[in-house]
Amino acid sequence: IIDKTIENSYGNVLYISSRNTLAMIDKSNFSVLRTSSTANVIDSLFRSPEILYGVERASNSIVQINISSLAFISRTTTFADGDTFNQPHGICRVNNNIFVADTFNDRVIRFNEDMVFVSSSQIVLSSPTAIVSDGSFVYVFDALNFRIVKLNMDLNFIAQSHTNNEVSPQTSSVGARLIPKLFLTNKHLFSAYRKTSARFAFTEFDGSYIQMRDKTNLRLLKEIPI
Repeated sequence: IIDKTIENSYGNVLYISSRNTLAMIDKSNFSVLRTSSTANVIDSLFRSPEILYGVERASNSIVQINISSLAFISRTTTFADGDTFNQPHGICRVNNNIFVADTFNDRVIRFNEDMVFVSSSQIVLSSPTAIVSDGSFVYVFDALNFRIVKLNMDLNFIAQSHTNNEVSPQTSSVGARLIPKLFLTNKHLFSAYRKTSARFAFTEFDGSYIQMRDKTNLRLLKEIPI
């Protein structure tokens, strides 16, 4: 339970990665439909209509898994003439674009649907982690710059949130439990985080606050405890 990643699906099936096991769960009765062993812990999951994408930080890889059978499809570790990931955290897909937050390389990378490199961000980032897209823009939590950044689909800078406590800084290192979750609606961007005794820290699942932002300019609209 401690070491898990849950894919946020709107369908009837939930995918959970725990240690070296991937499980398919029926949401209606929470029964296990299927399980599959994985070579490494899958730290982040994203579901497309046909493929489940996973981030393996231990192997600096992006894996593709069949969403029905949980059968392994492929693993991407190198791209663009030998370039590699360095502790990637977040991944999302919209249409034929796949975006990866390549955390310790301080960049966001865009791939096509076959995981062929297309481009990378040029804006200065510091440990980008969570990433989401609505098909028009890409939203990234730029962890050690204490901000959320909005990019266009070509990964060019559009806007950023303010840093005057609107995006609360996490601790100085980026750990598996210190990644915010970002969620999109038609008009708003939501982020979840928790407070520590000394300072703020973002967390994946057990956040105690939710921030709601305007998607256009990333202005903070409301913050509520959960």
